[in-house]
Amino acid sequence: MIDAEGLKKLALLRDLFYSFLPNDEMDSIDQAILTTSSYTKIKNAVNDYHQNEIGSRISKGKIDYNLVASQFEIAQQSIYKKKCCSITYKANESCKTHIFAPKKILAYSEALYLVGWILDDSGKVKHSVKDPVKLAIHRIKDIQILDRSGNSTRS
Repeated sequence: MIDAEGLKKLALLRDLFYSFLPNDEMDSIDQAILTTSSYTKIKNAVNDYHQNEIGSRISKGKIDYNLVASQFEIAQQSIYKKKCCSITYKANESCKTHIFAPKKILAYSEALYLVGWILDDSGKVKHSVKDPVKLAIHRIKDIQILDRSGNSTRS
């Protein structure tokens, strides 16, 4: 059960990470916060939080994750299902397609990254298992979940 402090912390996290999330994700979080507060005795928790403006975020520039919302969603599904994916990734001016075993999503220095391992055609890790690759999510042009597990590459 969430209490007033938990709801305030959820609102703070939303405000700190708003630039990382597509608009529809933000709308879902806003709706969850409002719905939770309306069904409980903590209706004033969200209002108190907003009146005090205790959380915000400043960045040098904003990556529009709305443009890659479907890639972001598929990346999450691939991680949850522990499945490899085919990723077309734009590095510099060219695009390359990789078989990728994702492990997690990382927020770092104003951007979101998909962390995992690039695999060769036989399913072996191309680089060190101890040093996963970080692919900027906004540079993923296409991603498809494959019917193969990435369990053997996970640490």
